[in-house]
Amino acid sequence: LAIHSRQRDPPVFSGLRGDDVEDWLKNYDLVSDLNRWDNPQKLRNVPFYLSDVAKTWFWNHHPDLPDWDTFAHQLRQIFGAPTVRAEAAKKKLAERIQLPGESYTSYIEDVLAMCKRVNSSISQADQIRHIIKGINTVAFNALASQNPTTTQDVITICQRLDELQSLRLCYDTSDIRLHAALDIRTLFRDIVREELHGRCSSCAPPSPLPSSPTNLRDIIKQEIASASRLTCSDGNSARQVPTYADVAAVSAATIVPAPTPGYHVPVASLSPPAASLSPPVSSVSSPVASVSPPMHLQPYYTMPRPPRPICYYCGYRGHISRFCRRRQQDEQRGYAPEERGGVRPTMSHQRAPYRSSFHRSPSPP
Repeated sequence: LAIHSRQRDPPVFSGLRGDDVEDWLKNYDLVSDLNRWDNPQKLRNVPFYLSDVAKTWFWNHHPDLPDWDTFAHQLRQIFGAPTVRAEAAKKKLAERIQLPGESYTSYIEDVLAMCKRVNSSISQADQIRHIIKGINTVAFNALASQNPTTTQDVITICQRLDELQSLRLCYDTSDIRLHAALDIRTLFRDIVREELHGRCSSCAPPSPLPSSPTNLRDIIKQEIASASRLTCSDGNSARQVPTYADVAAVSAATIVPAPTPGYHVPVASLSPPAASLSPPVSSVSSPVASVSPPMHLQPYYTMPRPPRPICYYCGYRGHISRFCRRRQQDEQRGYAPEERGGVRPTMSHQRAPYRSSFHRSPSPP
């Protein structure tokens, strides 16, 4: 009676980034040996285990692939060139570390596989160096102390560590951290109380509050608020609400009359004595004085305008002799200076009398 074993199916190769063509060819050869496929059968069955880009490439170049060896060679050149595969494995190996919860065996075997991809003839020392580079702290200390020389020694030491960690009792460190945090909060609370009590010695130290906040910022705010309540409860415990009449009286008392327009105060009189700068004392009740902010009154005055210039030629205000129009007219008419000064000139120098106009010329701006 013939017994036929169930046929195994190799994995599907898509040719996308991340698929290793060497691993797929190795698995395909293993399944082919198990299923007793020869090279022609392997080539006939390969389209059923290709997908995406790899399957498209196979149907495009099917006439150029007469046998299995040619197909495997072309597949390596297209989807897994040795240099590209080695560079990708080298990059992964440089970034490979042991993940949290990952066993030592899984990490070590993965590193050894990537080392083989980078260089098939890599030495034992380089393999150990890549393993130690990303292993966790406990295994690193153990390997550094024992100094293994082969990868098998590394595997043995890490397996021993796995056994010891399985025998160890695990404990929760959250209780220790909680006690340490409570001690820090208590210390902060004591420091804040001592500082506030030293700055305000008249008030008694605050009593401990029943609720204890978990945040240090809230602890400091709570202590400062309790100390400020004790300080303010001495003099202003019963503060009255001011009425509208009290507020109106304060506003009327602080009004300063404006100066009379057209009156210029001299500069010497603008500096009032020190007593006049203080605000007037009003007989308003204490609630309004406590609510309203202190008012600093400033004397109201206008800046004195500078005097208008006087012309030394004609005597009018508003211009100077350089821009005097009468002087320009006299120079154009040829008047002698002694005529303007009141000295009558001789007949040889006598000119027609000058008649001043009844309207003064406008002053220049």
